[in-house]
Amino acid sequence: MLDQYDRINQGNIVLKLASLPKSGIDEFLLERGLDPTSVADAKAALALVGAPVTPGGVVDYSFSKHGSPPTFGKGRFSDGSHPVFYCALEMETCEQEVRHRLKDDKSAASFNRYFQFIACDFSGVIVDLCGKEKDHPELVSKTEDGYPFCQALAVQARNSGVDGFHARSARKAGGICTPTFSRPALTNPRFVDAPRVTI
Repeated sequence: MLDQYDRINQGNIVLKLASLPKSGIDEFLLERGLDPTSVADAKAALALVGAPVTPGGVVDYSFSKHGSPPTFGKGRFSDGSHPVFYCALEMETCEQEVRHRLKDDKSAASFNRYFQFIACDFSGVIVDLCGKEKDHPELVSKTEDGYPFCQALAVQARNSGVDGFHARSARKAGGICTPTFSRPALTNPRFVDAPRVTI
């Protein structure tokens, strides 16, 4: 299917909501009530499991395998066998995507989670899938039924040197998601000066 769509060299700022403390990990742990004498141990434990604590770490985390057996994260554009950095062009889209992902997470329901926006500069080859959902409703399927179609597209993209997609969000009307398949296409990860989001 991708053969019928143009490849475009694109430069954008892409956004992601990440569960990171803007003030720094030490302050965050103390704010959450951790005993000050345990901060070093907590940071060491986070490092052992590879939990990201910086904007750059969030990007790297998406391109690293985790778990047992080790896989990449699973989602609309990956079955876990390939990495994807899920991001968007708009803050509202990021927020709706995260809210959807966490709505059935029982552990998240027991306490508030705080998210910060991070931004990266994207530079690479994209295929713009916006508008293609009319012919391929799987692109915006509200359930995982559409995932196999989207995952197959992502495999084609990787195999043909495409760094990412612009695709309509399945969660935010009019929103544009920018799943990115190439780590080198993402540079300058940083916090965005925006309010924290509580979910």
